[in-house]
Amino acid sequence: MDVLIKILFIILLNIFAEKGFHLDLNVQSQEENRISTAALIQVVTPLQTIGNTLYYGDIVIKLPDGITAEWKDPSLDNQFAGDVIDLKGMDNADVPLAPRLWITHYRAQCANETELIGALLEQLPGITLRLWYWNFVDDVKFFTYSNKEKAGYILLYKNEIYFVEELMYEGKYIFKEWVNNHAVTWKDKFEYVGDTKNNENIILLNTLQLGEDSFLVLRYTDQDGRRWIKLFCDKEPSKVWQEIEIAPIEKPHDEVITYNDYNFDGYLDMNISAEIIYLWKPDTKQYEATQVPSEFLQLQSKAYFLDTEVIWGYKHISVESGYQNNYDEIETLWKWTEDRLVKKRACKAQIRGESVQISAFENTSDNKIFDSNFTLEQYQESDETVQKLYQEFYENMVPAETFTHVHTVKYDKKDIVAIPQELLDLVADAMLSGTEVETLKPMLNDRVLSDEEILSIAENNIDLRQTVIDKTWRNPYIMVMTDGDNDGVMDIIARESYGGSDGSAEFVFYQGQENGTFQRTDAFPSMQEEFGTLLYKDKNYLFRTLFDYNKKIYNGLSISYYIDGKRVEEAVLMLVPKNYKTILTECTQQEYKSYAEQIAMESFLYKIYLQEEGSIIGNSEQKLVDYGKYQCDLNNDGVIDTYRKELWEPSSIYICEYLYFDGDGKAIVPVKEALDSLDGTPIMMWVDLVEDKNIINVMAQTGLEEFTITGFIVNDLDYEKLYEVCVDVTYTIDIKGTRM
Repeated sequence: MDVLIKILFIILLNIFAEKGFHLDLNVQSQEENRISTAALIQVVTPLQTIGNTLYYGDIVIKLPDGITAEWKDPSLDNQFAGDVIDLKGMDNADVPLAPRLWITHYRAQCANETELIGALLEQLPGITLRLWYWNFVDDVKFFTYSNKEKAGYILLYKNEIYFVEELMYEGKYIFKEWVNNHAVTWKDKFEYVGDTKNNENIILLNTLQLGEDSFLVLRYTDQDGRRWIKLFCDKEPSKVWQEIEIAPIEKPHDEVITYNDYNFDGYLDMNISAEIIYLWKPDTKQYEATQVPSEFLQLQSKAYFLDTEVIWGYKHISVESGYQNNYDEIETLWKWTEDRLVKKRACKAQIRGESVQISAFENTSDNKIFDSNFTLEQYQESDETVQKLYQEFYENMVPAETFTHVHTVKYDKKDIVAIPQELLDLVADAMLSGTEVETLKPMLNDRVLSDEEILSIAENNIDLRQTVIDKTWRNPYIMVMTDGDNDGVMDIIARESYGGSDGSAEFVFYQGQENGTFQRTDAFPSMQEEFGTLLYKDKNYLFRTLFDYNKKIYNGLSISYYIDGKRVEEAVLMLVPKNYKTILTECTQQEYKSYAEQIAMESFLYKIYLQEEGSIIGNSEQKLVDYGKYQCDLNNDGVIDTYRKELWEPSSIYICEYLYFDGDGKAIVPVKEALDSLDGTPIMMWVDLVEDKNIINVMAQTGLEEFTITGFIVNDLDYEKLYEVCVDVTYTIDIKGTRM
C-alpha cells in the first residue's frame, strides 16, 4: 500500500505545483517499497494548562474565557482513545454534560511521507480521509473524517500525529470551530494547524479491495475545476491504473461515492452521479460507465436479492402538500440485462382520501398485472386481499416477505407467539372492566432513572452521551432501567422526544453489555405515550398506553417483546365499539320533541357524515365561498349572521380536536356561551329550521366513541337548552399482532 501512496503524492504534487510548493518524496524502488514498513506508535502525552491555554504535546489550544480542560480516565470511556478531555465551563443547566474530545498522540516511524499517509489509511480501515490543508514547506497537514457518530480530525506536523474526535454539541462541532478560528496551533511554530475552509482543492482518499487486488482511490478537484478519480493498484504501483473524470459538485452530497455490488457479480461498483453507475469489470480490471435510469438512483429505499439477482425499490411521493391522505407509494423490481438495468415490474398505490387504487404492470404500462381498488383502512391494515396482490407482484422475483419492508402486516391474536395468550387475556379483561391500573401496576418491573443517574451513566457511554446532549437542550426524554430483553443484564429503555409540540417521539432500547456499558440496538417511532416494563411469569414486556391523537383519549395498550436487544413482536389491544345505545335524555319543550327524537334516531348517521365530510350543514345554513364560512339567522332576530365553523384537527400533543366557531354580530356571543355550557368537547354544529325557529344542534365528544347532540334556541342575546341526545357505547377488545 505504501507504494500506492507514493504515486498519490506525485499526483498531489502536480495539483499543488502551481502554488510553488515542493516536497521531497524520497521515492524508493518498487522492491525497496515491498520490504519497507510503516508504523504508528502511540505516545503517552501529558495534558498541561497555563491560564486559558491547553498544551497537549505539540498542540496548543487557546480556550475561550471561562473554559477549562479536565482530563478523564480513558479506561472508563471504552472508546479506545489515548486521552479523554472534557471542556468544563461549556456545560450549563440546559446541557449538563460538557463537550468531550477524544485525543490520541502517535509518532510515525516511517521512511517518508508516503508511508505516513499509508499508515493513516491503515489506522482507519473503511474510512475516507479528506485533506483540507497542506503546508509543504513546514510539513503540516490537516485531514478530517467521519467515524460513525463522531467527527474526526488528523493533525500532522512532521512525524507527530494527533487524532482528535468529538460529538456534535448543541448543533455544532466545538473543536472544528476552534480550528477554523485558528485557535489551535503548533507549539514551536505558532502556526495554525489548518482549517476546513478550502472548498476548491478537494482531495479525498480511501482504499478499496476488488477481488485479490488492493486499490487506492484518490478524488480531487483540479485547478480548472474539473474533478477526477484516480485508482492505483498494488500490482502495478508505478502507474495510474485508471482515471475517471466526474461531474462538478453542485451540492454537498455530490462529494459522496456510494460503493455497492449493483449487478451481483461479487465486486463493488461505484455510484458517483445522478445517472451513471461505474461497474467493475473483472476481466479488464477497469470501471466502466453504465447509464442507468435516474428513477433508480432516486429511489428512497432499495433491497438486493442475490438468489434472483433482483433489486427491489421504493419511493413515496406526496401528490398534494398539506393533505395527509394524498400520496403515491411506488414499488419497483429491477434486473440487469447484460449491462443495462431494466425496470421489470412496477406497482403503484395511489392513496386519495379514504380510497386506494393499486395497479401493477410488467415491462410496460400496457401490460397490466392487476388494477384494484380498496379502502384506506384495508390498505393500511394490509388485509389478506392486499397482501395477495403484492405476492402476485413479487412472484418469482423477490420473497413475499418483501411486503413488510414498507407495509405492516397484522395478524390475529391466535397467531401471536412471543407474548403469552394468557397475558393477552389478562390485559383484555382489565381493559373491559376499567381495572388496568389495579391489574397492571403490581406487575411493574422497572425503575425510572433520575437526571443525576442518567448523567452518570451517559458520561462514559457514547450512545447515551450523544442522546443526552442532543435531547437535553432541545427535547425531553424519560429513561427506565430494566432487563428489557430477559438476558439477565440490565438495559435502558428510553422515550426520546423529536422536539416540537406534535408529541412525536421514539422508543429506544439501549442494551446492557457485560462490561457495564449500554449500546443502542433498537428504536421505533411513536408518540409521547406512558410506558413501563411489566413482569409476567418471569418475563419482561414493554407496555405502552395508546391514545387517539385527535381526541387525546386513551384507546388501547401495546405490548412488545424483546430478544437480544431487538423488538421481535408487538401485540396491540384496542378498544373498539361493540354496541351503541342512543337515549333522548332531556326535552324541555313538547313542540320540539318529535324533532329531537328524529335527531336521536339519526345520531349515528350524523357522526358518520361528520367523519366523511368534515362538516354538517343544516337546512337553515348557507355555505359561502370562503372555506368554513356560513350565514344564517342564528338568534332568530331577522338579521342574517355570518360566521365560521370548522372541526379543528390538532397538530399539537396538548390540544384535542374541537369546534372552531367565530363571527361578527351580536348572535355570536350567546352561541359561544351555549357551546361553553356543554360537558363534552364541541366538535360540530349545524342549524335547522324547526317550527319557524332556527335551532342550533351541537355535537360534543364525551368519550372515546361516546358523544351527545344538544339542541339550543337563541333569542336575541339569550340561549336556552331544548333537548339532549346521549350516545353511549359498549366496547370489545380487538387484538392484533405484528412481527418486526
